[in-house]
Amino acid sequence: MSTQQKTKVWDYLIIGSGMGGCIAAQRLVQAGFSVLMCEKGRSSLPGAPALRGEAAEIFLAQDRGRDPAEVLAKAGRVSSLITDRTQGKAEKIRPFTGSGTGGSAALYGAVLERYLPSDLQPKGKGTQSWPISFSELEPYYQQIEGLFRVRGEADPLRPEQSFNLSKATPRSEAQEDLTKHLKSRGLHPYRLPVAVDPQPGCDGCQGHLCDHHGKNDPIKICLEPLLSNPNFKLLHDCEITRLDATRSQVTSADALHLGRKIQLKARKFILASGALGSAGLLLKSTSALWPKGLANDSDLVGRGLMRHYIDLFVITPKVPVKGSEATRKEIGLSDFRIGADLGILQSFGALRTEVVLEDLIQKLALNQGPMTRAAFQAAKPLVRQAIARMLEGKLILASILEDSAEETNRVRVGADGKLEIEYRIPARDRERIRRFRRLVKEALKPYRVQMIARADKNDMLAHACGTCRAGVDPAKSVVDPSGRAHGLANLYVVDGSYFPTSGCANPALTIAANSLRIAEKLIALERENRKSGSKSREQSLEGQL
Repeated sequence: MSTQQKTKVWDYLIIGSGMGGCIAAQRLVQAGFSVLMCEKGRSSLPGAPALRGEAAEIFLAQDRGRDPAEVLAKAGRVSSLITDRTQGKAEKIRPFTGSGTGGSAALYGAVLERYLPSDLQPKGKGTQSWPISFSELEPYYQQIEGLFRVRGEADPLRPEQSFNLSKATPRSEAQEDLTKHLKSRGLHPYRLPVAVDPQPGCDGCQGHLCDHHGKNDPIKICLEPLLSNPNFKLLHDCEITRLDATRSQVTSADALHLGRKIQLKARKFILASGALGSAGLLLKSTSALWPKGLANDSDLVGRGLMRHYIDLFVITPKVPVKGSEATRKEIGLSDFRIGADLGILQSFGALRTEVVLEDLIQKLALNQGPMTRAAFQAAKPLVRQAIARMLEGKLILASILEDSAEETNRVRVGADGKLEIEYRIPARDRERIRRFRRLVKEALKPYRVQMIARADKNDMLAHACGTCRAGVDPAKSVVDPSGRAHGLANLYVVDGSYFPTSGCANPALTIAANSLRIAEKLIALERENRKSGSKSREQSLEGQL
C-alpha cells in the first residue's frame, strides 16, 4: 500500500470482503464514491496461490506434513480456533466459515434462496421482528437474483412473489425420480435457485473455492470487475484490530497489514466481517468513552447469536446416480416451513469420504487425548470403509431449521483477546428439531435413509448471524433499520449480524439484498446532504451579497 493510500481519507472503509461487503462496495463505487476494502484473510483472486477445486480436508489428507492452519488459510477458510464454553469447559472449535476474498460466500454451494415473509417475524421468547418489511426487501432480492444470474424455479407455495430467475438446466434422472416421489406425497418440490454458469467439469464447488469460474460468488460478480476502478482498493492480509471513536463517530481504524501496523481513515465505516468478526471487533474496541465496546451501550453486541439447525439425510436412490449428478443441487421444498412452522429441505450436494474422515481427525486432534487419537488411527481403515459405503452413489438432502435469538447465546472476547462463544439450544427448539426429523423421514419413505445429525452440534458453526441485531429502539438493538449503529453517525453493518431472526435458508441472498438496500440508503443520504450543503452555501452567499 502506497504512502498516499495510507494517508488518504476514503469515502468508505469496508471491513470484510464477503457477500455484504462486496455488494455494498460495488454499489458505492458505481455511485462515484471511493472505497477501501480490508480483508483479514488471503487473496483467492485469479493468480493468487490459493487452493482451489477441492475442500481443504482433501489437501490435508494428501499431505500429512502440512500445517492445517496454513492449508485452511490458502483454501479460503477460517484457520484460527475459537473457544466454545457452552458445556462449562473450554472446547476448541474451528467454524466452517470463510476467511479470504469473498468470505464465506466464496465457499458456498451457490444456493441463493429467499427468506419467507414469516422469517422476518419473531420466533419464541425474546425474539424481535425485523424493523423492515418483506416488501421493502423484495425488490433487492430481484436485483441480486439478476446480478448473480440465478437459475431455478419459483417456489409454487409463494405465488405472491415475483422471482428473477433464469431457466434451470435439465434435472438429473435420480433427482427427477425423488422429485416425483415428493409430489406423490402431496408436497411441492421445485428447482432450487442456484447461482452457477454451467461450465464443463464444474460441480458447483460445494464448500471450496471454485476452479472453473462457473460459481457466481462475490469474487467473480463484484471484486474482479471492481479491481480496475481507480475509486476502489482491496487490501488482503489486512486485519482491522480496533476502531477508534468519539462518542458520536468513528475516526479511524487500526490495522495489521502484512504484519505491519497502519492506521486508516474514512468518512464512513462499514462492518462486513460476519456475525463473529463484526461483533468481535466492536467488543475489542473499548475506550473510556465506550467501556463495554463500541456501539454497545445496550450491552447487546455479541448477543443473540444464531447458527441454524442443519441435518443431512443420505438417501439411496431408486435410479442410479450417474457421474457428478450427486453434486448437483436441484431440489427445494418449503412445505414444512409454510405448513408446520419448521424448516426447508434442499439438495446438499455430495460429501466425499476423505472430507468426512479428515474432519473427524481434526476434531480428535483439537479436543481428545493421545489414547483416543491412537485408537482412532488403528480403526481408521474400517471407519473409511463405513463412510464410503454410506456416501457412495447416494443423494443428500439438507434440512435447515430456524433457531431462536436467545440473548444468552453469544459471541464475546475472552481474557486472551480471542473469540469465545456460548450457544445452548432452548427446549422449544429441541422439540422442533425432533419433530422436523420425524416429518422428513416420513416424507422420504420407502427410500432407505441415513441421517447425519448435525443440528445439535456447535462444532460446525456456519450460517452465523444475529450478533448486532437491527431495531428501532436503541435499548433493544445495536443498529437502526438502515444498518447505522445507534449513537454513531458513520458506522454501518451490512452482514448477517444485522439479522434479528435467522430465517430458514442460507442467509447469503438476504445478506446481499439487505446490503444493497443499505447502500442505496447511504447513496440517497449522501445526495441529500450534498444538496443541503449546496443550498446552505447559496444562502450564505446571498447573505453576503
